[in-house]
Amino acid sequence: MKTSPRILIIEDDIDAREFIRYTLEFNHFEVVAAPSGVEALIVLETDAEFDVILLDMMLPGIDGFEMLRIIQEDPLLSHIRVIICTALTSVEDKVKSFSLGAADYLVKPFESRELVVRIETQIKMKRAEQEISTLARIPEENPNPVLRIAPDGHLLYANPAAITLLQWCHTLPQYPVPESWLGTISHVLKSNRRAELEITCNDRTFHCLFVPLVELNYVNVYANDITARLQIERELRASEKRYRQAMENSPNPIFCIEQDGRITIWNRACETIFECPANQAIGQPYQEILGLENAEVQRALTVMVNNVFNFQRSFSDVQLTIKNKDGSQRIMNSRLYPMLNLSGSVQACVFANTDITSRIHAEQSLRSANTQLQKRVRSRSSELEQINRMLKIEVNERRQTEAALQESEARFRQFAENIREVFWMAAPELEKILYVSPAYEKIWGKSRESYYARPESFLDAIHPEDRDFVREAIRLRQREGYRRKEYSVEYRLVRPDGAVRWIWDRAFPIRNKDGEVYRVAGVAADITERRRAEEQLKHSLHEKEVLLQEIHHRVKNNMQVISSLLSLQSDHVSDPETRKMFADSQNRIRSMALVHEKLYRSQNLAQINFAEYIRDLVSFLSRSLDAARQGVQVDIAADSVLLNIEVAVPCGLIINELMTNALKHAFPNGRQGKIRVELTAKNSQYQLSVTDNGVGLPENFALGQTDTLGLQLVETLVDQLDGHLHHVKTSQGTTFQITFPVR
Repeated sequence: MKTSPRILIIEDDIDAREFIRYTLEFNHFEVVAAPSGVEALIVLETDAEFDVILLDMMLPGIDGFEMLRIIQEDPLLSHIRVIICTALTSVEDKVKSFSLGAADYLVKPFESRELVVRIETQIKMKRAEQEISTLARIPEENPNPVLRIAPDGHLLYANPAAITLLQWCHTLPQYPVPESWLGTISHVLKSNRRAELEITCNDRTFHCLFVPLVELNYVNVYANDITARLQIERELRASEKRYRQAMENSPNPIFCIEQDGRITIWNRACETIFECPANQAIGQPYQEILGLENAEVQRALTVMVNNVFNFQRSFSDVQLTIKNKDGSQRIMNSRLYPMLNLSGSVQACVFANTDITSRIHAEQSLRSANTQLQKRVRSRSSELEQINRMLKIEVNERRQTEAALQESEARFRQFAENIREVFWMAAPELEKILYVSPAYEKIWGKSRESYYARPESFLDAIHPEDRDFVREAIRLRQREGYRRKEYSVEYRLVRPDGAVRWIWDRAFPIRNKDGEVYRVAGVAADITERRRAEEQLKHSLHEKEVLLQEIHHRVKNNMQVISSLLSLQSDHVSDPETRKMFADSQNRIRSMALVHEKLYRSQNLAQINFAEYIRDLVSFLSRSLDAARQGVQVDIAADSVLLNIEVAVPCGLIINELMTNALKHAFPNGRQGKIRVELTAKNSQYQLSVTDNGVGLPENFALGQTDTLGLQLVETLVDQLDGHLHHVKTSQGTTFQITFPVR
């Protein structure tokens, strides 16, 4: 016997909890509900056999994130799929939920059908994983074919069912795999993606799933006999065809609509009775075609159609008044029911109509005649009966109103007296307190009676430093006439025991039917722990910023020490080429050290203004390589962009190498000229170029074939940036251009 999927709801809001319970039970799920994390854990201690847990994040006591951690760390609970159902919409909350093991994340409010589909999807995924796990453990006992195949098509393993399949495919005697599989095997190994294939042999059809195991260099094939399923689908399609033919030839007007109300099927009887051909009706809103002008009827039909699509419900004896083109009216008795597709989902809503105009007119005539007869018989007592009836109606309505008011007040008090926040209600000028919840005594440390007696005692308890701006906030909302929907203020509260608590107080006006403010209500929450956590976070962040500045400062100083050591070493070297290598290394170190210097001097410890960095680096290189004395002018054109250290260091080294090469080789024999360094940002790309108008590169120069350390270093750094290096040789110099993506 197939059992219903079991769902555990963890939701503290009773209305949301009951809505979800009703939706799931209507869809044949077995439901258990818990209003808090603690009660949910009590349930799970004795019963862990749930398919899905629906978890709200904002729970009293143990919140949703802690519940996720507990579930995933408990080996008896970790198999349960957890779907988050919450009003939290930030990316950080979603990322944290998934990192803690959530299977799905659903943001309130949501449609009931979406909730059902997501639960069904998780259950299907879980069962599929269990089936694959079972097949992987006991392939020999698996009634479905399971094969393991090498890239060259060599059969590594086949269970008995797979051997039978290969026999049917006429691949005996050595059981090689069908040749048609080889292309699929090669494709899944190269793409590392699964592939599906249908094969037919021995009058049977198999669905084959090719699963690549790239690291083991083979492919697992899981086959499933779908012959019976395909036969059922063919029979269903034939049945649907017969149904459509019967619908088309029915003497009663029948039409179908999609969920948005547009007509998809319009039979011949509809064309005749509603005086509208199919080519004009199909694709149009059915309410317009039928001339349904009554707004209340339109709303009721919309609700019924949504129930057909979302819950597969049917509705009978729906009476519709249709307006004909000549202004006359027809009365239809309609039945609404779902048309399902092959997968069992609702494809369309069917309106099966019967014209009852004549019957209704006859009934109306009979009722009219009966009414006239009753008037004649009861003419002497009609006024008395009417008065008595009106009195009964008025008494019943008054009793119902009083009962509804009592029930509403009871629900309100139950809610207000059980929340942790303070709920209060006062007259518009706050001169009289009408109600304050019990939480006031816990947070303020005073009795509610004292607040009722002296409303101004509310201000006496506020910290002296905050009292004036709270008074001003109260005056402001009174001066404005409560134009805003909500007023909020944060202040410190000094309890009688001397403890200081932070309070977030929100007030909102309540208006009567004329729009006048006749009450002011509010909610005051203790946010001390939140403020304390915020201060701790600020302090921790400041400490990390100081530490990071110190790290950058020390890295820069260490690089300066290395540069100084290289300078001292070069003083003991007489070979000019070796001294030049030392100087080049010092310039490279200086370009990296300058990045760290910019970072620890900047307010932004993660990125530097690279335009400023380029100006400082070019100035240093010009002085170091004596560009002015050579008669070489260096221009800079750089967009103001921010780069992190992973990008800034390679870019600095690239500029160092290309500018050094230009100053050394582009202007021989005292030749004067210009070097231009440019950085632009466009379309998620950075473009860095170094251009000179010197003698140009040799004719046989080619990137990737140079043996100079500088250009080899440039090519390596460009690869590190995931960029592209281009060079342009002209008679008027050389341009090196690097393009790399924005990170």
